[in-house]
Amino acid sequence: MNRPHLLVVFLSLAALVSCTDRAPEVDPAYRAGIEAAWAEREARLTADDGWLTLTGLYWLDEGPNIVGSADDAAVRLPDGPALVGSLHRGDDGAVTLLPDSGSGLTVNDEAATERILATDTSGSPDLLHSGRILFYLIERGPRIGVRVKDPEVFMRFRREDSEAPIPAELRASLR
Repeated sequence: MNRPHLLVVFLSLAALVSCTDRAPEVDPAYRAGIEAAWAEREARLTADDGWLTLTGLYWLDEGPNIVGSADDAAVRLPDGPALVGSLHRGDDGAVTLLPDSGSGLTVNDEAATERILATDTSGSPDLLHSGRILFYLIERGPRIGVRVKDPEVFMRFRREDSEAPIPAELRASLR
């Protein structure tokens, strides 16, 4: 047999061996770390105040902003009374809550009363609840908004099984 034929046979065998279905082994500790990270991420996203519960963001105008489930409310809640109160934004940026009597609105787990509300930039925003609906003020530059969350309407986050861990050999080559 001459050498060119030997080279063809060798290359054919090499190609055949490289076409096996066997995937590289993944370190069990690495796989466990990936699974733990996914579980933690899913728990954060699906928590009662997680990102998947977000149902609305409303930027406040100066003056009164009606809050409730009514179609014409400036801050529309996905459930509950048509009117729970109003948020009055002053020209100084302060937002005053004016709750509607009998609405059941709470602030930081206490019955709501007229008060100036803290935004998220304070480090501890006032948390308002109308039934299961949570909302609070966020401040972004000169704008002040209301972030609304409902733990019952989020779409379940589901990772795809195709997002398998990367084998250690490949991880090392990507560095």
